[in-house]
Amino acid sequence: MNRRLTLSLLLLLGLFSHSSMARTVTDMAERSVEIPDHPQRLFPAITALTPVLVALAPEHTVALSFVLPEGAQDFLPAGISQLPIIPVLQNPDAEQVLTIQTDLVVSWTGPSSLQNKTLALMERLHKPVVLLDAEHLSQYPATFRRLGDILQRPERGEQLALGLEQRLAALQQAVVDIPESQRPRVYYSETPDGLTTQCANSSRMEVIRLAGGRPALDCPQTDFTLSQSLSLEQVLLINPDVILTRDAKTAEHLRTDPRWQSINAVRHGRIYSIPALPFNWFDRPPSFMRILGARWLAGLLHPQRFSEELRPYVRTFMQEFFQTTPSEAALDRLLLP
Repeated sequence: MNRRLTLSLLLLLGLFSHSSMARTVTDMAERSVEIPDHPQRLFPAITALTPVLVALAPEHTVALSFVLPEGAQDFLPAGISQLPIIPVLQNPDAEQVLTIQTDLVVSWTGPSSLQNKTLALMERLHKPVVLLDAEHLSQYPATFRRLGDILQRPERGEQLALGLEQRLAALQQAVVDIPESQRPRVYYSETPDGLTTQCANSSRMEVIRLAGGRPALDCPQTDFTLSQSLSLEQVLLINPDVILTRDAKTAEHLRTDPRWQSINAVRHGRIYSIPALPFNWFDRPPSFMRILGARWLAGLLHPQRFSEELRPYVRTFMQEFFQTTPSEAALDRLLLP
């Protein structure tokens, strides 16, 4: 059977199986969207909202939008790690979307060419899409509440929203009186060579600010996802106090590369790889998991203010948001260097 015929048959199947029971909801872009009365098969068409669906409605999530890191299954509800993957950082594949038979697609309110292509594809496939805020950590409580209402599980949405608000307020209160001069300058290494980062005003850098640090690179960036490529000489001039890397291999490379040895962060052993289970605590995707990233980083930047052990904080978070209790061995793999 050729691809075009397969697509046509899948589209017809979706049309015939579409429930006649429907209701209209308002999403966070203030769009009125007609959705099934009780959506049962949910697909996140953006990476940042994948953790939201897994936390709020894991039993109805039918696909993921990116490959999970190794070990993520130890922190997630049963079955999530076996779900099919439909990558959304390129043009979504129509046949894959039809195959999973989703009856509600979740995406974000931010404008982008990819977002426009996604909306156009879902309209062609007759898949309703609700748009939610997903750029700043402070937006996620409202996102949990709105999606909880849309999915007719407001109690769970409220529980997750309150849990996030309480943690965010506690962290903000703990660092509010730290003088600017006592906030370490933190450099985020996005790539294995250490030469790609984000500007200080990027929303990706809010973890650093929430943790009582200062993003190391000042530049006029306004775009949500735009990265900045630097030369080694520029990094040497920035001379950050702390370096964060996306993985342990990059951290080890920067520790041992002779060209980086004069940088303050390297000389003082302040290079840290960002935890990434079950989803990254900082970026790729930048989700509500950033509250864990901010608490983790705050303990590294200001150990006198955050002397309590991180492990109980993480365990309670996983129990509340993913309804799992990770083993001590899993927490060791996550938290120990």
